[in-house]
Amino acid sequence: MEKLEHHITPAPGRAGFRLYWIAETDASRHGELLETARRALPAAPPGVLAVQLRPPRDMDIRPLLALAGRWLEICDPPRIPLLINGRVDAAAALGLSGVHLPASGMTPGDARRLIRAGMIGASCHSGPDVDRALEQGADFVVLGPVYDTPSKRVYGPPLGVKAFADSARRYPGRVFALGGVDASNAREVMAAGARGIAFIRALSNASDPAAALERLAKIVLDSPSPSFAVPPE
Repeated sequence: MEKLEHHITPAPGRAGFRLYWIAETDASRHGELLETARRALPAAPPGVLAVQLRPPRDMDIRPLLALAGRWLEICDPPRIPLLINGRVDAAAALGLSGVHLPASGMTPGDARRLIRAGMIGASCHSGPDVDRALEQGADFVVLGPVYDTPSKRVYGPPLGVKAFADSARRYPGRVFALGGVDASNAREVMAAGARGIAFIRALSNASDPAAALERLAKIVLDSPSPSFAVPPE
């Protein structure tokens, strides 16, 4: 326990970034996504982007640490915070910026008992999920799918902008929009109260990832930044 607490890198308050790239990788895409990161990340304005590494859930710790270490070199926190999906052990061992919890995984409260510093993000698929995650200690949540997207159809029909806005405005500064969000509709979710946008394909599949990142950054930076709020009693 003490080892985990010692190695997590302290985070300066809650999530200050506005763009959240989910780098969903498997053995066949490690090199491809690392190259995308090398091309895109230098285009990120300071403080705007964070990266979530989402490796295969059954990846052994040794290759996972090696992979995450390569991402750590590219992100160079705190310039670009690097979180990892679900793996508190890897976050602790490498001193990452935090951990992101899948909806079906460890609760934020359990994660916070293991790590005293560092960001804790959580995936949510409904308003009650958001309430629960933030009440249990998540620093921020990703809510979706807002729009239809193939990878999120397993969670049912998209929430839509209105349902997203209900949670985003209830917790200003804490809720990121995910699911079919790209440069064509990002302004809509930002106007609905999003802290920022989370995305996979908008960067991972871009032919020019640096240009794609610059477009998204301009949209969020041109949008009002909601103030942080604590969950209501």
